[in-house]
Amino acid sequence: MSLMIDQFRIEEYRALRAEMDLRITIQNNLLLFSQIVTLISCTVQVAFDSDAHLVALFACSVIGASALMWCHHGVRQAQLKPYLIKIEDALAGGGWERWLPANRPQSLLGTRWFVSTKGVFIGLQIILWFTAFSLQLRPPVQLAALTALVIVATAGFLLTNLKERVPEQAAHPSGARSKE
Repeated sequence: MSLMIDQFRIEEYRALRAEMDLRITIQNNLLLFSQIVTLISCTVQVAFDSDAHLVALFACSVIGASALMWCHHGVRQAQLKPYLIKIEDALAGGGWERWLPANRPQSLLGTRWFVSTKGVFIGLQIILWFTAFSLQLRPPVQLAALTALVIVATAGFLLTNLKERVPEQAAHPSGARSKE
């Protein structure tokens, strides 16, 4: 019976690890997509400068939606990680999910990649907004204000999304809940 349980755990681990890998790939694709949207939108802004703020509003909204999807996948990863650690600890005495945090590069990017990635989304939006202002000296106030609101809303969500935090108790190998 123990062998069957171990085989089940191994297969479950493989499936969850595959889901984690897929979600990481999707997040990377969302970042690339946002960069492509920015590049194309800046080109359209230059070509049609009278509509630069409209293009900025549209592109910032698309990037904001991409950021929300990116966070969705981050939340699921935060749910998967503690369980993967529990399986790794039980089967192998630890693994990648324990090794990685202990061996991250000791640089600002190495320890704060999650925050810097969020900065990419916000930075791309700001680039679009400033590009619009550089092309239209007298912008339509409503469009400029709406674009600013989209940027602030995206930043607010990205920087205050508490659902991405892994509960400390969930990462404990015994599964015991800590007192919070």
